[in-house]
Amino acid sequence: MTGAVCAVLFAAGRGERMRPLSDLLPKAVQPVCDVPLAAFTLTGLLALPGDVLVNCSHLCDVLEARLRDVPGAERLRLAPELPRPYGTAGTLAAHLTDLGDRIVTANCDAVLPVTPAEVLARHRRSGAPATLVCVRVRTGADVALRGNEPAGFVDRRRDPGAAGARFAGLAVWQREVLARLPDRRPAGLGETLVRDVLDRGDASLIVVDRARDVASRTT
Repeated sequence: MTGAVCAVLFAAGRGERMRPLSDLLPKAVQPVCDVPLAAFTLTGLLALPGDVLVNCSHLCDVLEARLRDVPGAERLRLAPELPRPYGTAGTLAAHLTDLGDRIVTANCDAVLPVTPAEVLARHRRSGAPATLVCVRVRTGADVALRGNEPAGFVDRRRDPGAAGARFAGLAVWQREVLARLPDRRPAGLGETLVRDVLDRGDASLIVVDRARDVASRTT
């Protein structure tokens, strides 16, 4: 594990909605067709050059053992967060000095119709400081849309019925954006960086509609 960190897989969630299954196995390695759930996304991240940081909190030793057989697992950096998870933004802030100039992030449980390599390629073409993959939704949006263009951040805790798109966790961030991370834990990407890049007009969006990619727009 000598390369620069190019990607971060968020795998520290407790998996409360999956209990009692998650009492024995972390959510990230629950089997799906005999494959750990996180492996679907992790395979795409490991196709990129550099190391992949994987945060964990619940049953870290079990998670590490179950990911050991994923091709390219020697490039994983396990990052325990104890006694409780730092949150997605908190994880990035805690490891900022280890991260490269451009970082791909992904949730362990998100299976999307675009690969990390495709998102990274679109990000490079856009020239935007951040590229976010979002899923179109009728309610529960955290990204307001004007057509297929971003029209601002939506706090779905205050407006759970809003239509638009929901951030899916897969994203590319330039270091200039990560430098604006708040120095607190726990902290999530939604209320910090996602809100920030949308408010500043710094986000390129890839909007997917269920199983197909329907739009890619840059502001």
